[in-house]
Amino acid sequence: MSRYSGKRLVVMFNGNQLEADFRSFSPDESITIIDASAGDDAHKEKLTGQRDGSATFDALSQTGATGTATWGWVTPGANGTLEWAPEGTSYGMPRHYVSSAFVESRSESYPYEDVVEMSVNFTYSAVPVLTTYP
Repeated sequence: MSRYSGKRLVVMFNGNQLEADFRSFSPDESITIIDASAGDDAHKEKLTGQRDGSATFDALSQTGATGTATWGWVTPGANGTLEWAPEGTSYGMPRHYVSSAFVESRSESYPYEDVVEMSVNFTYSAVPVLTTYP
């Protein structure tokens, strides 16, 4: 079984590659579970409801124009396509995307004796799609 590290990860929002030294990218999907139990049911009956999803992007902030542009692309409330490629964007590599995602929040941390970090939280408004790069 072959394995891979995250060092080839590419994350894009609205076609803009988030130019930062990323620390982690964590997409998450879930579904609502509905309790359909009633009366004298011997055990709970459950149904599936709506799907939901989100992602968190943690990275080292960049200086100069690159950092300013990246920060500008992830303004809270911004809506667009969120795309990630865990193994890079070469032919045949996995391509994940959500056609409608919102920037829910963003933050930066300025520690006294450490690197400046940024964190961006996205929330999905569409179902994630898995395909490959042509």
